[in-house]
Amino acid sequence: LFRSCFVFACTSLSPRVTIAAEDKEEGDKYMKRLLEMKSLTVNVFRSNYRSGKLEVIVNLDIPNPELFERAEMSQPRLRAAYVQALTGLVFDLPERQPPDLRQIVLELQKATDKVLGRPGAKVLLGAVVVN
Repeated sequence: LFRSCFVFACTSLSPRVTIAAEDKEEGDKYMKRLLEMKSLTVNVFRSNYRSGKLEVIVNLDIPNPELFERAEMSQPRLRAAYVQALTGLVFDLPERQPPDLRQIVLELQKATDKVLGRPGAKVLLGAVVVN
């Protein structure tokens, strides 16, 4: 049996931030903007009774400190919303066909804004692996 596996690596196109030594406080603020989340794994169910898995690595860029704290406390709710959104996207995904990355980011962003109650957290897609 041949199993196909798609791997997508995504990077943010934002410019790198240089932190000067005298701006330690500003550096601490920047380090508290990136919320690293555990990878998500979703089952892919197909109409031909074959199944697969989708693994997604998601991080959030949150410049607002209050929203960052809210997102930290809401991680279980965020993960549940992400799994629900991803399950709907990859249901009956044909074999050997990669998922639409733009649609994944769009749905994850909608789920993030809904769980946090307002926009302000940017979804950063780290990697997508389909097996």
